[in-house]
Amino acid sequence: MKKIYKIMKLLSVVFILGISLQFSKAQLVVVDTVTDYTQLVDDFILSGVTVSNIEHINASLAIGSFSNGYSTNIGVDNGIILSTGNINDVSGPVTNFASTNNDTTGDSDLGSLIPGYTTNDAAILEFDLIPDGNVLVFNYVFGSEEYPEWVSTSFNDVFALFISGPGIAGKQNTAVIPGTTWPVTIDNVNNVIPSYSQYYIDNEALGGTTITYDGFTTVLEAQADVIPGETYHLKIAIADAGDNSYDSGVFLQCPSLKSYTITKTEENDINDEITIFPNPVNPNSYIQCTLKEEKNVCIEVYNILGKKLNTLINSKQNQGTYRYTLNTFCPKNKGMFILKVNIGDKTITKKLIVN
Repeated sequence: MKKIYKIMKLLSVVFILGISLQFSKAQLVVVDTVTDYTQLVDDFILSGVTVSNIEHINASLAIGSFSNGYSTNIGVDNGIILSTGNINDVSGPVTNFASTNNDTTGDSDLGSLIPGYTTNDAAILEFDLIPDGNVLVFNYVFGSEEYPEWVSTSFNDVFALFISGPGIAGKQNTAVIPGTTWPVTIDNVNNVIPSYSQYYIDNEALGGTTITYDGFTTVLEAQADVIPGETYHLKIAIADAGDNSYDSGVFLQCPSLKSYTITKTEENDINDEITIFPNPVNPNSYIQCTLKEEKNVCIEVYNILGKKLNTLINSKQNQGTYRYTLNTFCPKNKGMFILKVNIGDKTITKKLIVN
């Protein structure tokens, strides 16, 4: 039945693709002959971490490196690619089809994030890590051939970063949808239900000419609080769910794995808990705020003439730390803008610089 749907879908995008060929970009360069996983992870490191005990689990063609990404619409230029199938199938127009059964096992940790589904063809990269700072981050993009027709069905491919170590109870998934604890899966990020569609790119509707996956996320950030100098174990994993066809993949930006230190402020000084990083801003920048109790949060962007350009959020938030990405804020002109943050009865304004 899946094959029939795929044939119908291919026919439906021929017209779109024909129109978009004039905008065709170069292809992603994928290398599948990786035998030195140490070098692969070394390229992943940006700053502030020391890694050891690197291991890849499952099919050899499920892991490799990619480059030339900025000539495509994936959003990152170089990195590591993990796939539930064959990574060589990822590069090409959306009319191609990525579906390889590696006939390998699933993963119980990934399965715990999507109860009721059986995982298959898991691709896993794991290693030990010692951070210099108290925050650990990296950037990634999740994509899938399951989009869009298999959203909210019996197939729900999943990606996660599990971290374990001092100060963390068990294994914690830190690759979640911004501002939530939801894992990144087919059902959780899409424009069909829709579910967090602001983080979803419909490659099929665009008639994409460079990436085979029918849909993928914007560039997202995985983030974890850690203790400097302690040893942690990281497990980066992706799997098919419900069957072992219709591949999914994750693009890990290289270099982007880093740790740094955020100075903790006094609990009653909420004004100092509003952070913009980085600033000057880009679509991957985020605003972080910490609430000591439930409050309404309203974040708006204005130009220097006082005209409101965008509302990033306006809703009640529970106690905790939240990150709001700026990928929906894309001013056509460069320059200075004003960020207005209302938290309860407090108002904070900060400058945004767009180069």
